[in-house]
Amino acid sequence: MVSELTDAQWEALQPLLPPHNRRGHPRADDQRTLNAILFVLRTGCRWQDMPRRYKSSVTCWRRLR
Repeated sequence: MVSELTDAQWEALQPLLPPHNRRGHPRADDQRTLNAILFVLRTGCRWQDMPRRYKSSVTCWRRLR
């Protein structure tokens, strides 16, 4: 089974992410998005085949680019 980031791992990574742009639509949850990116990279599945719990595959793909 593919594991997600622990709270301790997330706390270490969160400060390294770029700041949110406060304009436009609300930003997708960073932790969920990163977990989705890691899921795809670990499993090798296609973006459109990732589990629905991660929400938008397009958002995750764009964040990785």
